[in-house]
Amino acid sequence: MVIPNTIFVAVGVITAASLTGIFSFIALINQKEGKVSEFRQNWIDALREDVAKFTSSFDRISTSWQLIQLQERRKATPFDGVEWIAEFNELSKEDSSIFCECHNRILLRLNKNKDKELINKLNKAKLSISDRDVMFDKSEIQSQIDDIINVSQDLLKIEWEVVKAGEKAYINTKRATKAIVTILLLSLLISYYFLQG
Repeated sequence: MVIPNTIFVAVGVITAASLTGIFSFIALINQKEGKVSEFRQNWIDALREDVAKFTSSFDRISTSWQLIQLQERRKATPFDGVEWIAEFNELSKEDSSIFCECHNRILLRLNKNKDKELINKLNKAKLSISDRDVMFDKSEIQSQIDDIINVSQDLLKIEWEVVKAGEKAYINTKRATKAIVTILLLSLLISYYFLQG
């Protein structure tokens, strides 16, 4: 049986249209997942910046407490009245504002179910700024800062690995595309073989 040459044109057109559709779909997924990865990278950068500001302001607030403590210890009756509180508030006003703002922004970025360890450490630090004994203990403050940074680094590394590997939809689309292209190429080769045979 003789196969007309026009069949090759039809097979070529169908194959070209199929490949165009597949590659358009791939481009669409790549664009979407690229945007998601971009947003995730921005989230990582913003979280890193807020954690740095949070821990820095926490450290400076502690230093302000310690300066007030040194001043008050020189007095005959330390921590008498409310004057020292006003001095502390003036000394740490900007840092307290940064601390609270970053605390809230970080909490809003975290998943309350998955990121409990970091949330607990942030809340512990927030409670500590109203505890005079803790604020006077620089080693305790440094320990809390180190804990926050360590847990944050673990979280940031996990998120960076996701950005590096690609989003799940992108990975699945890539695998499916490879399979479809392989099947199409194999079907073309098999069709050509049988048509020639």
